[in-house]
Amino acid sequence: MLYPVEKLLPNRNAVLCVNGKETVRDALVKMVRHDYSQLPVIDDAGNLTGIITERTITRTYYHVSESIPLFNLTVDHCQSPAVTLSIDQDIFEALDRLQSASALVITEGRKPVGLL
Repeated sequence: MLYPVEKLLPNRNAVLCVNGKETVRDALVKMVRHDYSQLPVIDDAGNLTGIITERTITRTYYHVSESIPLFNLTVDHCQSPAVTLSIDQDIFEALDRLQSASALVITEGRKPVGLL
């Protein structure tokens, strides 16, 4: 391996995530407050379950057609599968995956440790 993704995360702090049981409103507040367009979604054990993005929220809004208050839905209704990469994989793999994804969730086991 030439350059593991872990080297891109030298000062790993806790990744800003949202729990699938939180509301879409909670997720949007975090996204706006931190100027993020997406957040990893985790379960109660901290394991990655998906990703919520501005796009997934917009699509959900379109499909519920105002029949359900979007902001009160839980995040797990608006998440999509996350494109992931293990912390020990090569940075060139990250570059390849970023060609078809807007974000990569870097994982260690099933826990998110970074976002590219």
